[in-house]
Amino acid sequence: MLDAFKHRGGLTVADFWTPARGFGAYTAAAWEWLNVAYLLGGTALVATRIVDWRIPFSILASLSLVAAISYDGGSSASLGSPLFHCLSGGTMLGAFFVATDPVTSPTTSRGRIYYGVLIGVSLFAIRTASTYPDGIAFAVLLGNAAAPLIDRAVNQRTAGAA
Repeated sequence: MLDAFKHRGGLTVADFWTPARGFGAYTAAAWEWLNVAYLLGGTALVATRIVDWRIPFSILASLSLVAAISYDGGSSASLGSPLFHCLSGGTMLGAFFVATDPVTSPTTSRGRIYYGVLIGVSLFAIRTASTYPDGIAFAVLLGNAAAPLIDRAVNQRTAGAA
């Protein structure tokens, strides 16, 4: 779906989502329901404190913020709404089940927020500026590569403030 949306030609967002295109209504798409299921499962992990809330929240908040800033109301040049970006591709799966891996994510609370913001902004940039339609895997790998640097920067900042 992300690939079809990215290469929709001169269609506006509303024209793209018409039933004549074969994709059905926006809320009837199976990929949306899968992301809602991942969201519910991820929320259960956060509620039981298996997963720290900071990483998925900062991924989804930063992705939504960047998408809202760049959303132009649905013209043919639109990059998609925040809801579209949150409920498409592997966003929820990556936010709750991949990025929260305790071995590869930062250990500090503040570092986890920076890590999530890096992933969310990178995900939007990869989706909109590259040839890859989704990019959650690349965004998480970039965040994982930066996790030690994030922890070091946060630890130096807190040590310098003390």
